[in-house]
Amino acid sequence: MKEIKVIIEPSRVKDVLEALRGIPDTPDVVLSEVTEYGNPDQNCNFFFIEKQACLEVVVPGSQASEVVDIITNAVNSSGGSSGRIIVTDIDCAAEIRDIEAGVA
Repeated sequence: MKEIKVIIEPSRVKDVLEALRGIPDTPDVVLSEVTEYGNPDQNCNFFFIEKQACLEVVVPGSQASEVVDIITNAVNSSGGSSGRIIVTDIDCAAEIRDIEAGVA
């Protein structure tokens, strides 16, 4: 399994979600707002703070390259936008389900 984390401008989220819908067995997506804090120019003494969107998707390893391509194309097709894609290995994943009280 692979986790694909995508950090992009919030205006690009809709394009990425629509592109992911085209995948058979569309993976679940976790969406959150993050704050990017950085120094765009190492020669300057100022930092910037920028709101970004973070999408996280877990897919089978064999599907990761295809999903990265789909996301990259969706972000780039909107024109002039950039972002970051991080792919990591998942050693273990489990679904948490509610357990009814009193059931053994």
